[in-house]
This record gives sequence, structure tokens and C-alpha cells, in this order.
Amino acid sequence: MKPALVIIGCGGHARVVFDAAAAMGVHRIVGFWDRPEEGGKEFLGLPVVHSLDEVKAVLRAQAVVVGFGVPLSSRVQCFDQILAECLQPAPIVHPSAVVSPVAAVGDGTVVLAGAVINSSAKIGRNAIVNTSAVIEHDCEVGSHAHVAPGAILTGGVRVGDQAFVGAGAVVLPGICVGAGAVVGAGAVVNRDVDPGLVVYGNPARVSHESRE
Repeated sequence: MKPALVIIGCGGHARVVFDAAAAMGVHRIVGFWDRPEEGGKEFLGLPVVHSLDEVKAVLRAQAVVVGFGVPLSSRVQCFDQILAECLQPAPIVHPSAVVSPVAAVGDGTVVLAGAVINSSAKIGRNAIVNTSAVIEHDCEVGSHAHVAPGAILTGGVRVGDQAFVGAGAVVLPGICVGAGAVVGAGAVVNRDVDPGLVVYGNPARVSHESRE
């Protein structure tokens, strides 16, 4: 029997993760886990539970995947809870994604439809490679990072833990985006981004807004 999978969250991203997991066909999706103030009794026709105890005792989950994108701090917290409870953080890779046989995808990472992860790229744990994103050869994407729809990391790019690369952004070869940094949608990044900075525009420049 296929292992039972629970998806954390009941929002738009959870719907997309559900579709990817269903298309992948490796797990039985048995339900969702969400906060009591957020989730109802059902989502996408499956039960919603509101505690980790219920995930284990009611849904009898063997594998769990984080199904929301923000806030990143909550993604990290949920992932740590999964590990602490000895549940398996399931990597979800949509069958239409192209993943090189010599790329590495970490536990709990979600790779969505049309994404490309090329030769010798490394993706950390609990990351998101969103719809049609491109991770070129020899890139490294840190744990809990998010590469948004249509973003392109050209060869040899480094993206730190908990960083965010916005929709349609392009990061040029060999550039480093530091841990916790944010690259705005559509930005073209042609120089390194220090940890925690927010950049936007073409060429990307530092925003005066600090990241929460």
C-alpha cells in the first residue's frame, strides 16, 4: 500500500501541492493539517485535522509535506515538528517537471509543474521550486528557500536558506543571493545580494524596506 501523506495548509499553494502529489502517484493523500482558526472540516474532499496528534492518530500519516509558502518562519517550524515526530518529510515532484538524474532534491521539497532542475544542481530541504521555474546547472538552493513561478537561476547561482526569488526574476551566472534575502518579481540580479536584503528592478537595487 502507498504511504499515507498529509499536506500542511488549506490555501492556494496547498491545492497546487495536492495536484502535484496526486499526479506523482507515490502517496495516498489522506488529508490536511491546518490551524483551527483557518481550516474547516474538509478541504478538496478530504478531512482537515488541527493538531499533530491528529495527523498521527486520526489520519495515520506516514509522510507530511508543507503546503503553504509564507510565512517562511512557519514553514521552518512545521518542518522541524515533522522531524521531531519522526514523520517522513516527503519530496513532491510533479511528473511534468524535468529533474536531472545528477541533481539533488532535499526531503520535503516541492517541485511544481514545468519546473526544470538541471545537471548537478542541489536543492535543500523543505524548499519550493515553483511552476516553470528554472534552476540551471551547478546551482545551489538552500533549505526553506522559495524560487517563485517563472524565475530563472542561471548557471552556478547560490541561493541561501529561507531566501525568496520572486516570479519572473532572473539571477545571472555565479551570483549569490544570501540567506533570508528577497528578490522582487521581475528583477534582474547582476551582483551578489547580502543576507536579509530586499532587491528589485532591472538591474536589481536594494530597497529601503527591511524584511520582516
